[in-house]
Amino acid sequence: MAGAELERYKTKVQAFVRPIVRVYCDMQLKTETLNYRDAAMHVAQSHGFHEMDWRPIGEDDARAILGSALTVGPEYFTLGTPDARARVLADEFLSMFSRDARFFTNVLPAGHGLGRPMVSCRRVTRFEWDVGVLAADSQHMGLLWFAEGEESAT
Repeated sequence: MAGAELERYKTKVQAFVRPIVRVYCDMQLKTETLNYRDAAMHVAQSHGFHEMDWRPIGEDDARAILGSALTVGPEYFTLGTPDARARVLADEFLSMFSRDARFFTNVLPAGHGLGRPMVSCRRVTRFEWDVGVLAADSQHMGLLWFAEGEESAT
């Protein structure tokens, strides 16, 4: 995706979410030497995210996480039924990657699995709440991330 297209997409996402939600949206070329997980970590670190053991997820879970985050934001994040427009925006992000894409998140399942309504998220930004998806395929790496609340120094 060209820079101008990515900026248009980020603008659409920012206009959709509550004004106090900070949106990180990025897509970069992946070097052949990076595996999928390292590529995902690289793009996260380029935005100042804390290092962590990113949890791998499937595309359906990535879609559910992004749709829910777009609908309710990071502060009140639960996995629920996303708004129709949120589903379209989530699908648009996921379609930027090829079928070999791998997805990662900071969302931890609560109870018996990711499909349960309540989840917890490991904070990776300097903000009080954050949630999102990192993605990498054979040629690209990117993220769609949402942060909200007070920013701390650490």
